[in-house]
Amino acid sequence: MRGSRPGGRVAWLMAGAAICTAAALLIALFVPPELRVRGFAPMVLGSALLGGLLGLAPGVREIEVAAARTMLGVAEDLVVPARPRPADRLRSIAFVQVHLLSGAILAAGLTMALPASLVVIVDALRGGADTLLPLPSDPVGRVVSGIGAGLLAALVLVIWWPLGALAARLAPVLLGPTAQDRLALALARSAQEAARTRIARDLHDGIGHALTVVSLQAAAGRHVITRDPASAEEALARIEDTARRALEELDGMLAALREDAPSGGAEPSGQHRRRLEAVLAEHRRAGMDLRAEVDVPPDLPAVQGEHLVRILAELLANAHRHGGPGPVDLRLGPVGSALLLEVSNPLADAADAADAADAADAAGAGDAGDAADAGPAAEDRVPRRGGHGLPGLSERLALFGGDLEAGPEAGRWWARVRLPILQEEP
Repeated sequence: MRGSRPGGRVAWLMAGAAICTAAALLIALFVPPELRVRGFAPMVLGSALLGGLLGLAPGVREIEVAAARTMLGVAEDLVVPARPRPADRLRSIAFVQVHLLSGAILAAGLTMALPASLVVIVDALRGGADTLLPLPSDPVGRVVSGIGAGLLAALVLVIWWPLGALAARLAPVLLGPTAQDRLALALARSAQEAARTRIARDLHDGIGHALTVVSLQAAAGRHVITRDPASAEEALARIEDTARRALEELDGMLAALREDAPSGGAEPSGQHRRRLEAVLAEHRRAGMDLRAEVDVPPDLPAVQGEHLVRILAELLANAHRHGGPGPVDLRLGPVGSALLLEVSNPLADAADAADAADAADAAGAGDAGDAADAGPAAEDRVPRRGGHGLPGLSERLALFGGDLEAGPEAGRWWARVRLPILQEEP
């Protein structure tokens, strides 16, 4: 929640007071006297409860969302469902009632409690029997009454702050997204970003891999060019062929962008389980000592399954590319109402970078062309560089209300992902 100016919260509360006053006038005008509740507090409470029915009117939730963001300073996700469900309407009514009741409390304090407190303080200081309000006749009673009135006046002057803070806390609860809202938002965003995601994935997997191969071949050719010109020539030929295929792939991606080719929707439910197994098998074939425990709920929504596959692939690729030698542990399974994914791998040895040149020399001494197929050990010779993998995963998880924790721990690199399981509407 970001900070908000005091004037914004006071304005929000006064707007609620105005609406609550209008509701009270309607009750006074149209409700028969015999049906009215007696007393000021019941009248205010009844007016707030009745005014809360405004939450059913079209556009009121939009106004409350805008006011919560601009006046209360709420930075959390607030949504206006395209097709409100009964639960959404009830939550809108509840927030409108909070708005009106909070405003009525502030207005009552400013228009009634504060003037009365000032009168008591003046009478207590003036003394004498002629007082506007009934006060104790003895001096001690007058002093106590004056102190109490001063405390009440101070409370009225600062009560806007706790009322505004409480409303800002309740806004994400009553105006924020439910699990169904998050799933609908995820589906909408997935449909909009499918083309960009596909192209980004192809660039990462295709062009990135091609550049890695080119880097390996260039390193191997450079180390054998003087003593084995034939191997160096073969490495250059492989570089040329790899670069040509990468350019063809890049041209195809750019053509898809220019043509604005439509992308497919989410994969069928259950397909993600087979894709998860394929990702694990692919990394095992590449030489990773992968110890995996995978338990995916069969009713996982297809859009979440598709994102889960991408998250798992990115974490294993990071472990393959940046981790040290040794086993990689993976656990994936439900914990309560969420999926928990943990991937840990040994940290890379700092001496690997110093030994990269010797490793490339040894690979080039036999056949420079084999460098492209040297497996994970060869990939470790490519200089490490920062990327956008973890920030991208955090953004992907935030779409579903999940989170990511990553960092070194006990000599290993850990990545922990929590992904709430969002159930589709029947």
